[in-house]
Order: sequence, then C-alpha cells, then structure tokens
Amino acid sequence: MRQPTFRSSSPRISSRVFAALFLVGMFFLAWPLPGSAQDDPSVEQLAEFLNTTIYQELILSQWQRQSMVLCGEPSQPGPLRHAGLSVYERVDFDNGRPHNGIWADRYRGRACGRERQFNFLFTAQNGQMVVRHMLPGRTEAPPRLQLDTMKAALPRLMDRHPECQSFIPVNSELERAPRHVNDAWSELWTFDACGQLSVVRVEFTPDRQGGTYYKVH
Repeated sequence: MRQPTFRSSSPRISSRVFAALFLVGMFFLAWPLPGSAQDDPSVEQLAEFLNTTIYQELILSQWQRQSMVLCGEPSQPGPLRHAGLSVYERVDFDNGRPHNGIWADRYRGRACGRERQFNFLFTAQNGQMVVRHMLPGRTEAPPRLQLDTMKAALPRLMDRHPECQSFIPVNSELERAPRHVNDAWSELWTFDACGQLSVVRVEFTPDRQGGTYYKVH
C-alpha cells in the first residue's frame, strides 16, 4: 500500500544560527551562518554558558533521567562528548544566564551498556529555562519535524503492535545522509514497543521553501 507523504513547516537546519562546538577548547566549527549571525555576540555568550559547571551538571542530570527511561536505571556515561549545537531562536542573556531563546544540545556517552547520543531541547523565556528530551540518536530532524513525524509513525507502530499502548523512542540512525543542505535523506527510528524493538524508516525531502516532506515506512 502506498504510504502517505506529509509536510512539516520546520526547516531542517536553523534559519538563524547553526554551530557545532567541542567543549574541550570551545572551538566553533567553520560553518557559514546567515546574515550577520557570525558576528552575533550572543553565540559567544552561549558557548561560555555551555561550559559552566551548573550547565554541565544539568546535562549530566538530564542524561541520567533519560537513561532511567530507556534502561530502567541511571547510567554513568563516562566523559560526555559534545556532538553538536543548534540555535533555533537567538539566545539573549541577562547577568550571564539565558533570558530568552531556544537551542538544542547533543551529547554522546554510555547508557544501557553501549554508546548512545542524547539530544536536549532548551527553551528560555523571561529567565526561566525548560529542558525537553528529543529523539535519541543521530537524527538530522529538528524538534518540530521530529514531533510531526512521530505523530505519523505512531499509527504504523500501533498496527504492528496492537496490544501495546506505549511506544518509547530509543534511537535514531542516518540511513542515507544528505550531501548538501537541501538534499533528501532517510533515517531509521527505533522504538521500544512494550519490550520489543520496532524500527520505522523515515524519508525526508526538503521543499526549498522552508518546509520538509516526510514519509514513514
């Protein structure tokens, strides 16, 4: 049966700032940023904040919380390695703390007995910061696209596992990586379906107008 194709209005790469950094040395990769974003002082402020003790302790606590969900126990990840940073809305600071803005931060370490990548979405609003857990693994999909695709994946999972009412995303992998910004790509998303691992294949196709079509198999 032909699978329906859906469209998400979320761009795959941040429209304002995208940067990947390593916490050791705090080096930014040379990545072209739109407009004057390369000279935006808020990027440097965010980099400094990510290297503070309070932020690193927050990352570790969130890592342990997510490992509780996936593994049933908190994991000691060993040295966490920074895997990437995406800024979806400019981060403004007040007294060295994020006041407003949205960014996603990614780390790799050990959980459930193997190497994993956990991805966290941070939202700062009027000085209050909220952390949400995104799809684990190396997905290229931004948060809104993940959410839209998840809604399309759930009916397929329910058809496969009619007795199961809970589906926990545990990993994502690139199946076919994009070579350029607007190239199509595909991923494999793995879910825990009441103790059974179930994999769905997702195809993503940017429409060059800021949106992305997605199809779940």
